[in-house]
Amino acid sequence: MRISIVIPAHDEEGVLEEIVEAVIAGTSELDREVVVVDDVSSDRTGAIADELAVRYPEVRVLHRTKDNSFGNALRHGLANAEGEVVIPVMADMCDDVATISRMAKVAEETGVAFVVGSRYMPGGGTVDQPRLKGLFSHTYSRIYSLMSGHAITDITNAFKAYRRDAIEGLDLDSDWFDISVEIPSRILFERSGDFREVPTIWTGRAVGESKFKLFTMGKNYVRWLIFVLRHRFSGRSR
Repeated sequence: MRISIVIPAHDEEGVLEEIVEAVIAGTSELDREVVVVDDVSSDRTGAIADELAVRYPEVRVLHRTKDNSFGNALRHGLANAEGEVVIPVMADMCDDVATISRMAKVAEETGVAFVVGSRYMPGGGTVDQPRLKGLFSHTYSRIYSLMSGHAITDITNAFKAYRRDAIEGLDLDSDWFDISVEIPSRILFERSGDFREVPTIWTGRAVGESKFKLFTMGKNYVRWLIFVLRHRFSGRSR
């Protein structure tokens, strides 16, 4: 089974080489490609990505030139990925690359639509997570689980493995990080897809600045609570 690992990157010159090489080393047993999406970067991110593609044949680079946002970059990466399973990985080194192989194995063995890398299930955890950000993601995930009727312990984490046939044709429209909630929500309620979870360790970034701004982007997550409530009780799913 071929895996596509998609790394959206905006102004990540300080960490891009490290994360790409960590992904390559940590997934050597997989049939995979690493797709770097240079998202309108103003630094050397794009040039570094091109250098990595020359050095490593499994690396492909997509350059975006307008409308910078995580959601736009991820959609572009998903649309151009060639694997049967697609796994977004953050460029800031927060995701544990050792989890990639476990997610791919669960996806292959179970055939579920997506696999969640969960920080909040037994065996998962966080290191140096900003307190407010952690409180938001944990609390939101618990509310989402109650409202949706699906026991997902970490819906906000972008670190998930999606089967290509589960995401093809989805009408995705989130511009920012809430796309990580939109995709599984649409799979669950528009495709009647199933999921599994595997534990993962999330580590706060040591280099650069986080692109997630809670007070400006947090409101975007409310629409997906409304979405799951509407679909759960309208009879439009399952």
